[in-house]
Amino acid sequence: MFKSVFIKVLFLGIGGTLIVLTNFTAKEHRAIELGGVDSTAVITEKKERHRGVENKHDSYAIYLDVPKGSPRQKASVPSGVFKKTKNW
Repeated sequence: MFKSVFIKVLFLGIGGTLIVLTNFTAKEHRAIELGGVDSTAVITEKKERHRGVENKHDSYAIYLDVPKGSPRQKASVPSGVFKKTKNW
């Protein structure tokens, strides 16, 4: 009985934590979208990373040079964005 109550409390704690973190991330993204500045960047490198066969997990990153910005910024992008820049 104690084990089942402990597991329920554990899952409630994890779920609550994830909800709070998601809320902070959403607020941060909204602030960037509202306060951001349009700019043009040059793609300097692209990386596609595959991990494991059983738990296939791909990640895509594009490295950018932004004029008047700090050098070489890394942006993690969805596969669709990465594939659109395939022929750069």
